[in-house]
Amino acid sequence: GGFRLVCRKPLVIKINPLLSDRTFDSRGYRRRAIPVCFRTLSSDTMILLLERRSYGWTIPGGGVDQGEESKDSAEREAYEEVGVRGTIVNKLGAYDEHHGKKTSDAYLFEVSEVLTDYPEKDRKRRWFSIPEAMKLLQENKTLLSILQEAERQLQNRN
Repeated sequence: GGFRLVCRKPLVIKINPLLSDRTFDSRGYRRRAIPVCFRTLSSDTMILLLERRSYGWTIPGGGVDQGEESKDSAEREAYEEVGVRGTIVNKLGAYDEHHGKKTSDAYLFEVSEVLTDYPEKDRKRRWFSIPEAMKLLQENKTLLSILQEAERQLQNRN
């Protein structure tokens, strides 16, 4: 009885070239950068979120590549994922996600230009008020605390 697994071809494990540029901190946590993209219209501050198919609305962000400062990564992610250019106003903090072994530097990113053509334009992006964004991100404790710090810093600017 039972069955036998026959493997005729040699097993080749390919390393995804997109992952090979990833960087890690001394604990082995993957380094990420998160731009909290905002703009103020009249007196309303709006936050730009993107939709990821698997889990709904989120803040843009991604890995810090070799030879890149996390600040530069945040600017690159803002362009690649949600098609905006702008200025980093301030660092919001460093956030560890122990279960996923990730550490993220989050930045307050003021949007000056919204592009129609950008690398990941097949994804949905949308502006939300801060309370709306918080409601959408309430399940993710890390993103929620990043947004709370962004709100605090934005209120102190006015």
